[in-house]
Amino acid sequence: MVLINKYISQEIYTRLTFLFFTILVILSVSCKKSEIVDAQSHGANLIKIRLQTDWLAQPEHGGFYQALTNGYYKEVGLDVEILQGGPNAMISQKVALGRVEFAINSSDNVLIHASNGMPLLIVGSSMQHVPQAIMVHAENKADSISDLHGKTLKAAPSMNWIPFIEKKLKIKLNIIPHDFGIEEFLYDKKLAQQCYLTNEPYYVSKRGVKVKTFLISDYGYDPYSVIYTNKKFAEQNPEIVRKFVNASNRGWHDYLEGDSVEADKIISALNPKMTSDFVNYIKRKIIEFHLVDGFEKRGESIGQIQKSRIEKEINQLKKLNLIKGELTIHDVVVN
Repeated sequence: MVLINKYISQEIYTRLTFLFFTILVILSVSCKKSEIVDAQSHGANLIKIRLQTDWLAQPEHGGFYQALTNGYYKEVGLDVEILQGGPNAMISQKVALGRVEFAINSSDNVLIHASNGMPLLIVGSSMQHVPQAIMVHAENKADSISDLHGKTLKAAPSMNWIPFIEKKLKIKLNIIPHDFGIEEFLYDKKLAQQCYLTNEPYYVSKRGVKVKTFLISDYGYDPYSVIYTNKKFAEQNPEIVRKFVNASNRGWHDYLEGDSVEADKIISALNPKMTSDFVNYIKRKIIEFHLVDGFEKRGESIGQIQKSRIEKEINQLKKLNLIKGELTIHDVVVN
């Protein structure tokens, strides 16, 4: 399947390992600052920046590839390299260690990591809404997640939204471990399965099976996909952060509204599973469900972070005991 890593909990990053990370962070970020200052003092034209994505190249990262192919990063003096994610990509560790300057990940994971001591700072959004969902066969009598009480759901047990859904809806789901395939779902019409709206339903439809989906965000658990960086890097390089985020937002506008042929070619070349048909399917879903640009009536827009939403998310995670101790919006979101 295309989205294995997005289902794997980031809670494997424990406090026990973070002491080691903290020591390396100080060394890595200090070295990075020296590299930037040195490059600027020697008249280098471009500053090297690395962006770590949360999975293999796909249209969900389209705005970044658009900014790259259209030269928006270079226009502001940045030489950006996009690093693909995958299983065990160790995204937040790389940011904490200063091995990459920016990364994208679901905001709930970033908040949990920050609460465990990682020096992470959210500086923008990649997607206003993460398309986490549950899919069932079209003939299933369930009309909402509430109707799945007592039913079997194939999912990664450590997904953050599962305890939220069970608590809010006062239901109990019979969770069986996800194997990141669709074969069992195809042949068991009673089975419900976690999915990404932009992915698994496409594969299932290609096998001749119709499904209906229930978006997790419709039930009040609505994380962003965020752009984040190391706190010290942001403090030392605010102009670089601003330029990177603005150029990325410009890329997203173009990717959704303009000609994205060249960006899509790069995505397909890097990830052969991204056929033209699949790419077009994902883009239609991104646009249809306003995953990147959000809903205007809610005051959402490309790249925006509403602090009230992050505060709500922090409170939700605290109630679920996924965030322990004190964590405020001022700790994790750029001013």
